[in-house]
Amino acid sequence: MEFLLARNIFAHNYSRLVFHGQYKPRKSCTISSVDHLSRGRNNLSTPDYEPIKLSNQLCFSLYSANNAVIRAYRPFLDKVDLTYSQFIVMMALWESNNISLKKLGQLTRLDSGTLTPVVKRLEKKDFLIRTRNKEDERLRVLSLTEKGWVTRDEAAKIPTLVKCQIGLAKSTLQETLENCEAITVQLLENS
Repeated sequence: MEFLLARNIFAHNYSRLVFHGQYKPRKSCTISSVDHLSRGRNNLSTPDYEPIKLSNQLCFSLYSANNAVIRAYRPFLDKVDLTYSQFIVMMALWESNNISLKKLGQLTRLDSGTLTPVVKRLEKKDFLIRTRNKEDERLRVLSLTEKGWVTRDEAAKIPTLVKCQIGLAKSTLQETLENCEAITVQLLENS
């Protein structure tokens, strides 16, 4: 059953990539050429199964690093009464105050289902206010309150403290940041 599901997923992704011209398969790379993988289900040590080993997954490595970094931020953010998602929103507003919810979503790359509750909680905590746009009453403008601006001064030290905990050289951190951004941009362009 698991193999059939994986085979169907592979077939769907394969045909989507071929259709969009993003993948040029070799003639020998077909679904039937991997049918032999259903044999020996308990043996992941063969070369055929190397691609699905957890230790070889970029997505798992990024996921694990993301969780570890957010855990490192948590004690510092607790001191300024922010969650990590709220911190992302506040950083965007510190850079670009008085912006629409749509613009905030573009800056933070958070969808509206995630962003709206975060903004409402920040408003409830008095970090920001939502007002109507004077030119277009349908639009809401997000603006920092005095508390929001004061928090910036306290929060400015947090990224440096977390970088110190990570313990990598500044150049390595910059390269990692650039690589993560390149992955994000590439995947967003292809979606």
